[in-house]
Amino acid sequence: MSLLLSELLKKINISFSHTGVDPEIGRVSSLDKGDANSISFLANPKYLKLVEGSKAAAIFVPKDFKGASAAILIPCVSPSVSFSEAILALGLQRPEVKREISSKAEIHPSAQIGKNCSVGTFCVIEANAKIGDNSIIGANCYIGSDVKIGSNCVFYPSVVIYHGCEVGNRVVVHSHTTIGSDGFGFELEGNLEKIPQVGIVVISDDVEIGANVSIDRARFDATKIGRYTKIDNQVQIGHNVQIGQRCIIVAQVGIAGSCEIGNGVIIAGQAGVGGHVKIGDGAIIAGKTGVSNNVLPGAKISGHYGVNHHEQIRQHISVKQLPEMMKKIKKLLK
Repeated sequence: MSLLLSELLKKINISFSHTGVDPEIGRVSSLDKGDANSISFLANPKYLKLVEGSKAAAIFVPKDFKGASAAILIPCVSPSVSFSEAILALGLQRPEVKREISSKAEIHPSAQIGKNCSVGTFCVIEANAKIGDNSIIGANCYIGSDVKIGSNCVFYPSVVIYHGCEVGNRVVVHSHTTIGSDGFGFELEGNLEKIPQVGIVVISDDVEIGANVSIDRARFDATKIGRYTKIDNQVQIGHNVQIGQRCIIVAQVGIAGSCEIGNGVIIAGQAGVGGHVKIGDGAIIAGKTGVSNNVLPGAKISGHYGVNHHEQIRQHISVKQLPEMMKKIKKLLK
């Protein structure tokens, strides 16, 4: 879809007056790959020099921007946010899905499908499952018995949700993610007898879950993901984990069973969180950190053993200084 720049700005509630040409915008671009029909943005000062020579028709810039460009410069509070809104207004986020129930989907007679839903080819929807209005279930998805899915959800192809789990409204789940698989629990005596996992997973509203994520069902009660939390690809979340609201969990993070993670927590890539650990609100766990003890609210930790971030930096610097220090020590000993 293409829109005149003035129409696009009106759609995203930006007040901007321009007396020159009103270009037609049909695509978005980076600053260095723009053309006469694209719109771009400047959010990072690192790319300031690209604005002047950009061939984009228009560029979102910060309100205090002082530079010049052949493009139309549109001051806004957050260029990145405005750019994202433009993508949505132009209909570029994903192809429009035809709202229909595929004749090749297998849907149990007791399942309830809401209004204006799409169910793709080779989907299986089991007994008593409920899917809210306007939700999209991509091809090859499996929705287990008694699963509840809210309205305006998007499940990309090959998502699996085991029996009894609950998903809120406006939840996005990417391909090959599994929600509700058994928690990893075995009695250590004898032949490692499996511990029954009879709880569920509860996903709150406005959560987005990446591809190839595994979220285990609880041993009892529920594994819970709080509202607005965003989970990247290839994350493992163990049984009975409780994750708060507005958390960011980056790729390849592993969270062991019964952890409690507060609101607004950031866990960076490849970090590992041991079982029964509590992480306070607003804490930041740096990439590759091993967390074995509780983390206070607002703390930032890093390193293999999860020490205080600044202490870890001091230790790292000290290690780099060891060769020179050894030379000095040898001289002193002589």
